[in-house]
Amino acid sequence: MTREARFALAAAIAALTLATVTLFPFRASPSLFPWAMINLAFSYAMFLVAATISHLVLRRLRLSSGWHYFTVMFFVAFVMHFGLSLLSLRGYAELYDSRTQIVLNNEITRPGLVLELTKACKAAGLLALLFFLFWWIAIRPRRPTKHDWASRQSTAKQIIATNG
Repeated sequence: MTREARFALAAAIAALTLATVTLFPFRASPSLFPWAMINLAFSYAMFLVAATISHLVLRRLRLSSGWHYFTVMFFVAFVMHFGLSLLSLRGYAELYDSRTQIVLNNEITRPGLVLELTKACKAAGLLALLFFLFWWIAIRPRRPTKHDWASRQSTAKQIIATNG
């Protein structure tokens, strides 16, 4: 399989996995399907942005193993998710989520902060696993197969034959 094909396959599998995980809670409520699609679009956009930032960090630091991909993506996705969630809480006088008062008198409560940290960890974990899956399919080093060796030999023989 060519490198480009592995990248395309990895991107498609990451998208399908994210769609499955994101849309699973909405399976019993077809009326919420439009909101689920919006949620999926933003989740995949966040994955792409976090993957791009992670790729730039990994390239700059010259890291290439799987655990590096997972760790850097987790950190980047956590910072993005937690920062965006705190930014979205601005302007509320009171706000409840998951039976927890997150904002009271225009200030984030301690239980609300813990809930937002927990959500950010879950989202970062999911995106880091997807990025590791992408690395496993598209980037990880592979051993040459017999087919690769045979094609290299025939290519070398052709070069030698043409150059005399």
